[in-house]
Amino acid sequence: MIKLYAHSFSPHARKVHFALAELSEPFEFHFVDLQKGQQRTPEYLAINPAGKVPCLVDGDFVLPESGAALWYLGNSYGRGKIVPEDKYLCARVDQWLFWQAYDAHPVLIAPFRMRMMAMLSGGTVDEAEFAKAVAACDGPLTFLDNALAGKDFLVGDAFSIADISLCESLFQLQMAGADFSKFANITRWFGGLASRPAFQQSRPNR
Repeated sequence: MIKLYAHSFSPHARKVHFALAELSEPFEFHFVDLQKGQQRTPEYLAINPAGKVPCLVDGDFVLPESGAALWYLGNSYGRGKIVPEDKYLCARVDQWLFWQAYDAHPVLIAPFRMRMMAMLSGGTVDEAEFAKAVAACDGPLTFLDNALAGKDFLVGDAFSIADISLCESLFQLQMAGADFSKFANITRWFGGLASRPAFQQSRPNR
């Protein structure tokens, strides 16, 4: 049986959880308590020497890194479900995955990190700096909003791991208390994804 080692507050871990739930594949969820440092224990490092989450285990095959795990699940269990059959559409999925990882996510995660760091340190967020971090999100959000004009999904006419990846970045921004409702296409698209049972199953519960 597939095993997923993860923490539900990690957007990278939630991506893989979302995909597994979408595929209805049976799997074991192993909670890794990052605040207690379980990712650095000898037991976990024996599974994933990088000491990060998520880590996907399928039989004897161990695969860290969320992007790799998404493609593995799609190729192994989800052709035509979470990854396209067409090679050109697969390339479009890759395009969005790279954009999410290198252009969008580092910007969209910043407001949440500010809130989280303040909470962990027992301090408060500098609201002026927080507002700047939220304002910086307008760049990638505008690009994404334009791309979603007249579309329900990012690639072709079907749900894919591209939607999963960008959805988790937006969810993290929402968790920070940022409002992206002025982006009508994103709001519509995100609402549709958030209504999927798999999305609900992969939300933080710890």
